[in-house]
Amino acid sequence: MKLIRESIAEDKGTSEIFIDGEPWYIKKIDSTHFYMANNESSFKTGAAWAWHIGEFKDRNFYEDLRQWLHGGPNPEGKKY
Repeated sequence: MKLIRESIAEDKGTSEIFIDGEPWYIKKIDSTHFYMANNESSFKTGAAWAWHIGEFKDRNFYEDLRQWLHGGPNPEGKKY
């Protein structure tokens, strides 16, 4: 059984979005959860935080992330 930290580091599927001009990196966990970090190296060290999409309901990127988690378009490169 792999540790969560190891599986995050092995998965290369990060997407970069920009929030208030700053880059943020996201990775899917499942249809309602994702990892988010302000630098890609956080995925290698296990410092990326896991979030539930509902925690961002009032943010302008919520709908794009929600759709992406359910198999919709990747928000790669989008600016919010």
